[in-house]
Amino acid sequence: MSLIITVYTTEGIIMASDSRSSYTTRTVREDGVTEILSGAHVTDHTNKTYLCNAHVGLSACGDSCIRHAPLSGYIRQFVAERATPESTVSDISRALTDYFPALDPKLDTNFIVAGYAAGSRMPEVCRVYTKDRRIDRIDTHKPGATWSGESDILKRLLLPVYLKSNGQYKPLPNPQINFDYFTLPDAVDFAKYAIEVTMKTIAFQNHPKNVGGAVDILAIQPEGAFWVARKSLTENGYAAP
Repeated sequence: MSLIITVYTTEGIIMASDSRSSYTTRTVREDGVTEILSGAHVTDHTNKTYLCNAHVGLSACGDSCIRHAPLSGYIRQFVAERATPESTVSDISRALTDYFPALDPKLDTNFIVAGYAAGSRMPEVCRVYTKDRRIDRIDTHKPGATWSGESDILKRLLLPVYLKSNGQYKPLPNPQINFDYFTLPDAVDFAKYAIEVTMKTIAFQNHPKNVGGAVDILAIQPEGAFWVARKSLTENGYAAP
């Protein structure tokens, strides 16, 4: 599992993701019993956010393996083969629902695709579900955020909570997040906070440690895109943001 989040504002879009992937192995013994080992391999070096072209990006979470190989390599291949300089958010979203089910019909990976159409300043955001081949378009007329993956902690922080008293549920005070007033740096801070608070909370919980590593952050504006933070591997070695 992972945590990916996209924040859309009047100034631009921020896409962020953690870097942890954990893999489960299944071995069939001679007596026919299947042994399942969760967390057989864990890495904090997975890329989950990608720039498709100058105006569109995507993030992925969920199943992280195809054919006993990391999903990240297949996503890079998808971007190289299917994304063009003219590809829109809708184009990339539709291509995802064709490309990955063809590789593995049982793959249960979710994508968030976000960006801008040529000549438009209205952010476009879609959620893509490979297993169902479904695309949900997010209403972006008002600034806000959408996330996917290991989101239970974030939901408890941001969504309404009710306490039962005398047989009735009463809402706790729930101050809203002022997305309307977010600048692009505010969106960066919020996206990073969302992922880091999840990491730090599950560190103390009886909970799988399936969100971790460096936080990659991509900024997309109508004028173009740039990386705010990104881990990299060069001839000089590996560098985390």
